[in-house]
Amino acid sequence: MIRAINLIIRSRLMLFIAINLLSNFNAQTSNVGDIWITSPDHNPVHGESFLSTISVNLGSQPLGAYEISLNYVPSVVNILGISPEAGSPFSSYTYSNSMGYHSGLTKIVAFQNSDMFAPIGVVEMCYVNFIAVGQAGESSVLGITVNIMSDTSGSNITANPINGSVTINASTEVINWKLY
Repeated sequence: MIRAINLIIRSRLMLFIAINLLSNFNAQTSNVGDIWITSPDHNPVHGESFLSTISVNLGSQPLGAYEISLNYVPSVVNILGISPEAGSPFSSYTYSNSMGYHSGLTKIVAFQNSDMFAPIGVVEMCYVNFIAVGQAGESSVLGITVNIMSDTSGSNITANPINGSVTINASTEVINWKLY
């Protein structure tokens, strides 16, 4: 019995490690032009909210404006809200239509006119607060489509969208172990 329990624990640990290695794309592994949305750090249960970050690696090209579309399966996740990074040049000028938060397609539009030379490098564009509405085992791609992304002079920034994903967890069951 103990051998079976150890096997289960080991297999779950390996699955957890594999999922994190494959789904947690981050700034250290990005190239100039990559734009990505983070996957949740764990699989949420029905009714649980989680925060994803949309980021871009701009290199030396300062970001002036963008319009992106966020695609997701509305029977699996919905959006609770979208907000820019506090204190960023986009903090006053980031817009999305909250009427579309339950549709599976939400556009996010932002611009800044406060600094012609920034932001550059890896930039957190905005945060998306999701809620899991699906059933256990259902999943959704968190897809990004870049409609427009330009630098502060209006020149196009070539983007390489990298999608995230979410899978609804089966349960919140906690296993209590007793050693005899």
